[in-house]
Amino acid sequence: AMIAFPLIFITALVVWLQRENEITVSGWSDLKPGKSSAVLVLSGGEARNLTSGLSELTEGKVKIVNENGRLSYAGLPGEDGADTAVTYHEIQVPRGGEYQLKLADGTQLWLNSGSSVRFPVEFKGNERQIQVTGEVFLEVTKDSLHPFIVRTKYIAVNVLGTKFNIRDYGDEETVMTTLVEGQIKVGSEDGKTFFLEPSEQYIYDKQKQTGEVREVDTDLFVSWKDGIYLFKSQRLEDILKLISQWYDLHVFYQNQEAKDILFSGRLKRYENVGTLLHVFERLGGVSFSVQGKTVIVKKE
Repeated sequence: AMIAFPLIFITALVVWLQRENEITVSGWSDLKPGKSSAVLVLSGGEARNLTSGLSELTEGKVKIVNENGRLSYAGLPGEDGADTAVTYHEIQVPRGGEYQLKLADGTQLWLNSGSSVRFPVEFKGNERQIQVTGEVFLEVTKDSLHPFIVRTKYIAVNVLGTKFNIRDYGDEETVMTTLVEGQIKVGSEDGKTFFLEPSEQYIYDKQKQTGEVREVDTDLFVSWKDGIYLFKSQRLEDILKLISQWYDLHVFYQNQEAKDILFSGRLKRYENVGTLLHVFERLGGVSFSVQGKTVIVKKE
């Protein structure tokens, strides 16, 4: 049976206008947005910092180029060899970081903060498989002969060619797969399979080991890729959880009731987070203070 928790329905509509003098919160200047940052772990275990130093390398018949926050893999010209061994790399993005990745088949990935992808340097065999943690948006290159499979700890997503977002952080209770374009098949530990159409989202509950499909506004779940955070009647706890990865913040609630206040709004991903929180304060019901990298939330 579903238990209804009391919520404080304070909904704030925040419209951001471009202006010369933006609102800032005194003392919050150190809470800056994230930036392009990642580590590439090579097949032998060597870790290379992508933010500094690495620009280009070659592994087997694949050329790897690192430029402007994007790591690209491309096959070198020449005859295909008989080697069927698969070599794997892993890209790891820390809290407060982001990175883009182009796989050898042309598939493009956007990695959000605190995320990772383990992938073949060159796809071989009948399937294209990768393993992800955290949050990743994918534009999968269509290849009907070689299905693309994205695996997390709890689910597997099968696609031919599509655009979708997958979110599976270790400290969160659910896995969310949001389809923007095309069609995907999602399977999970409960043994059930779901086919998703555009604007549908599959949510898997890790504790209950069950999943369900719902219709959503996809912009609320994928706009981060384009540099925007959108909120629509969302709990403050969920909003701060969403942005804390990017701003590398920790959140402490003096009052548990503050978690349930509802807000709507829009935040540019590269703005100071104090701009958004100051507006929430002015709308009433909550106040914020900061100690180092910890945001303290208090219900008024």
